[in-house]
Amino acid sequence: MIWKKELTLLLVCLFSGRFEASNADQMPVRDLFSNHALSGKFKRSAGSHTCSPVKGPDYPRDCSEIQNVCGHESLVSGEYEIQPEHFPSPFIVYCDFETEGEAWTVIQRRLDGSINFQRTWNDYKNGFGFLKTEFWLGNEKLSYLTAQSDYELRIDLRNQHDQPYYAQYSTFRVGDESMKYRLILGADYSGDAANSLQHQNLQFFSTFDADHDKTSDETCADENRHGGGWWFGACDSCNLNGAYGVMSDYNPGGIDWDNLPGGNIGLKRTEMKIRPVG
Repeated sequence: MIWKKELTLLLVCLFSGRFEASNADQMPVRDLFSNHALSGKFKRSAGSHTCSPVKGPDYPRDCSEIQNVCGHESLVSGEYEIQPEHFPSPFIVYCDFETEGEAWTVIQRRLDGSINFQRTWNDYKNGFGFLKTEFWLGNEKLSYLTAQSDYELRIDLRNQHDQPYYAQYSTFRVGDESMKYRLILGADYSGDAANSLQHQNLQFFSTFDADHDKTSDETCADENRHGGGWWFGACDSCNLNGAYGVMSDYNPGGIDWDNLPGGNIGLKRTEMKIRPVG
């Protein structure tokens, strides 16, 4: 019941519990999703005003729901446990409570090239990487997350000169696996990074071992082409899951965002995050 979930979260806010996962920083995303022994631990910090959700059954559905009950002043960005509607089990996400003063569930991050993004369909389905560094949350989780409400997407970028830009889309949804995790974007865009993701709207997700792009003579996700897993058409106007550190315009395999001021290729940092609208 809704009142029970709100009461559960409110009690946590009042008692200022704090999530503690002793080995979480060293565990890949796919392991965090399956290991609930770690995710069930909480520790009260003396004098702390932080607020964290408790262990189920009434998990928050996303980071925004945590903020709605706890209040922004009680929260710090970091790892929290959620469970979207109808998803079979809870999992840990990174919540950003700083950007625009809102609560964002982070779904992707690139910052140092420490994680290989040339991965299989199942890797992208389940998620991989480390929540505090580089990761992909997982297409299956994105499908459940974005099916439970209307979500918007924000993408923060830093070009090869370390200059910040952003792109924001009013609607973001990922279809289920039967729809090949199809991307659905709204028409409303804002930001200063150029509207490059719009060209990938309604495209299916592809990896090197599951080719769903619109090219007939190549696989866009091949490491010798654009690389990574992405919503390729023929092939892309942006790809945030390409190889890290590729700086040449003559090599299409790097992290790129067309028409980004300061250079399209070799982005130093990317972060994709979502929150419900309305």
